[in-house]
Amino acid sequence: ASALVTFALACGLGLAFEFTLQYALGGLSFWMVQTRSLNVALTFVRLFLGGYLVPLQLFPEALQPLLNWLPFQISLALPVEILIGAASVERVAQGLMAGLFWTVAIGGIAAAIWRAGLRVYTASGV
Repeated sequence: ASALVTFALACGLGLAFEFTLQYALGGLSFWMVQTRSLNVALTFVRLFLGGYLVPLQLFPEALQPLLNWLPFQISLALPVEILIGAASVERVAQGLMAGLFWTVAIGGIAAAIWRAGLRVYTASGV
């Protein structure tokens, strides 16, 4: 039961991270006409470093600490590890803390982008 609660918490945090990341990217539209190529590049990084294409455990051991602190693991790798029982208590705690840190940090950046974008925004028309 506690694993399911932890899984739900990790999934919620993963959704919050994905939302703030897309919110920040969307805010760049104040200055950029097309953000699609940036979104495609970010999607590739998320797929590769988040465990979507390759499980993080298959990366070299020397990269494991870095991969576990990058924000992308919170969206898929950590919740799956929790669900199948492959994550230690330390891994769960570290992964949730990393996910929370990145969600708050990118959320702050997204809010700053939005405020700056509103200052430069102009509209015309009927």
